[in-house]
Amino acid sequence: MNMEKKSKINSASMFLSKAMELENHYPLLHAGISRTRTTGWIAWLFETPRSGRCIAQGEGFTADEACLNALDNLEINAELLELAK
Repeated sequence: MNMEKKSKINSASMFLSKAMELENHYPLLHAGISRTRTTGWIAWLFETPRSGRCIAQGEGFTADEACLNALDNLEINAELLELAK
C-alpha cells in the first residue's frame, strides 16, 4: 500500500479493519494499540492472546504512526509467508 493512500485514511481505523479481516484466518486474533513509556505508541497483532506469535507490530510517536508501521510490517510478513510456501 503506498504512503499517499494510507495518509488519506486514519491508519488506526485501517489497522483495526485489517484485524477484523484476519479474524477469518485467526479466530482468536489479539489486536492492540497502546501507549508505552519508551516508544510512545505500539500496535500489534498476535495469533492468539497467549501464543507469543506476533503477526505484525509497529511503534511510533503517535497511535496512527504505530498503526501505519504495523500495517507495513504485516505486508512484509505476508510476503515472507508466501515465499515460505
